[in-house]
Amino acid sequence: MMLRQTISDKQFLYLVLAILQSIVDYYTQFSFISSIVCQHWDVLVREDFKSKTGLPYDFPNEVLYHLLLYSLKMFKQVQTERKSVSVVIFANTSGILNQFFEHRFLDLQILG
Repeated sequence: MMLRQTISDKQFLYLVLAILQSIVDYYTQFSFISSIVCQHWDVLVREDFKSKTGLPYDFPNEVLYHLLLYSLKMFKQVQTERKSVSVVIFANTSGILNQFFEHRFLDLQILG
């Protein structure tokens, strides 16, 4: 029988920041996830982080998001950063990606 072991905080951060958020970013390249869904995912990640790394449940959440300590990022923050970078990249490229961006941008202006 295999016992459950706690993983280190660095291993969990790698799983969330490098893998999970990249997967979410890939599947939502041209759309935004609502703030409510992002907040729900943040709660789930915080709970899992605390349980998997052996931290007490009442451990302060601010410590998890502090830049010099764990530096965990919220899904809404990561989504905003990555979307703004992709807009700059699409706007400055040439070829079909630029045409797609211009067409999508004009559609958003007309609908908005």
